Amino acid sequence: MIAPAQDLINYDDEFAKIAKETQEALTAPKTHFISTKGKIFTLPDDRTIPHLECIVVDFIRINTLMPPFNPNIRPTPKCWAYGRNDAQLTPSEHSPQRQAENCATCPQNKYGSATNGGRGKACANTYRLAIIPPDATPESDILMLKISPTGLTRWSNYVRLIENGFGAGGFCRVITKLSFDPNKDFPSIIFTPVGPVQNPETVLKIRKRASEEIMTEPNITD
Repeated sequence: MIAPAQDLINYDDEFAKIAKETQEALTAPKTHFISTKGKIFTLPDDRTIPHLECIVVDFIRINTLMPPFNPNIRPTPKCWAYGRNDAQLTPSEHSPQRQAENCATCPQNKYGSATNGGRGKACANTYRLAIIPPDATPESDILMLKISPTGLTRWSNYVRLIENGFGAGGFCRVITKLSFDPNKDFPSIIFTPVGPVQNPETVLKIRKRASEEIMTEPNITD
């Protein structure tokens, strides 16, 4: 018996709906993040070192709003924005709880909004740096490092300082030593120039790859 026309199912359309509903649930490729917990650099292979020499090949700004701290609950970001132009940052469409149309007008991104009652912001403003070892090859892994809100001004000043000494894009043209401020109880990173890179061609090749990898959306590991 032939089924009535209204009972016929277009399987291609139904499976296409499933694909659309689930595509955003796919896990992004894992990026190699460096931990700074305890004022020590912990590399993706679990090696720990007190300081690190590297070449910074790219960096972006990331704003992330986390829920109030609860030691019994694994935190998940409520809202985030990322990009290269701080003035034009807007919450990602993937944020589960978008707070505003843009970061510039968001009440959570204003001083005094901190959930602990302090003068800071509820939304953490950070940088993400893409770094490679000084002796990198074109196939070398690109590591990611978060610069906490307390390090924003220090990184900005370093970028300007290096450009004055080494020219445009100077942060890519020098080997940088990363260490921790001994006068801080928390991991606040100090940037010190070591010398010019010896393999600028390799740096430029890796930067093309880094410019894509660095745009991985924020998550609880970075």
